[in-house]
Amino acid sequence: MSLSNDESSEKLFLQDTFQDALRHLFFLGLEYLHIEKEMEARLLSKEQLISSLERGCGEYTLESLLDETRDADPLKRFCLTPQEVKRLAPSIRVLCVEEKGSRILSMLDIQSTSLLFALPAWWEVPLPLLSVREDTIRINRKGKELFGDISVSRKEVERALRESEHLFTFRSSDRETTILLSPLDRGIYLMEDVSSDMRAAEDIAFWAAAGKSFVARLEEQGVHVRRWGTDDAPQTSPEGEVLTCVWEDRFLGYVSLDPPAESPS
Repeated sequence: MSLSNDESSEKLFLQDTFQDALRHLFFLGLEYLHIEKEMEARLLSKEQLISSLERGCGEYTLESLLDETRDADPLKRFCLTPQEVKRLAPSIRVLCVEEKGSRILSMLDIQSTSLLFALPAWWEVPLPLLSVREDTIRINRKGKELFGDISVSRKEVERALRESEHLFTFRSSDRETTILLSPLDRGIYLMEDVSSDMRAAEDIAFWAAAGKSFVARLEEQGVHVRRWGTDDAPQTSPEGEVLTCVWEDRFLGYVSLDPPAESPS
């Protein structure tokens, strides 16, 4: 949301307190406050701000309502729910606070620009997309076509986004699917089914572990196990054995197995 070419209010910033915001609303004769930063947005009423002061939160910053790095749930009870926001008349004037300052907009303007409402014009491109808005997770038509009716919470998505791989898993029709989320825009992610890759990785990990266990058992029995490269010429004793190592038609080298040396009688 740009701050230019709109009716401006006395400046209020995200670092200002609930008490400061309430003072601005009374001074301007407004009933609602909208705050937004990066991927997060909230809308709250003057009555909710008054309630926050009565509960001892007057010195909390507006920014704290958007802070997802700590447990902000007790503060979020002062915000309007998505259903309450949608019921507000388009003509209602709202004090909007962003990183650059504040201004006054109508609900109609907010509906066209705020993260509380906005989905980009390209939302229905033929690619599976996921949107995170407030407590609402939306999946576009292509995503529903590919993955069906996914039941996933905002917390699950946020947990995935905190991990380096950006993966979350869900079960649908007795099938487990793993999705990779790649950011495209504020709060919008491309969904990629990486289930087969994950299963392949698990398969590789299993057989690698099985191979190590097998080698460990042989070595316990005194067998000398040696790995050879693809360009090597494996050497072994007359009683030994050379195994060719192939994974999915790819030649990876050799393993030689030499039985334990016989003790001299």
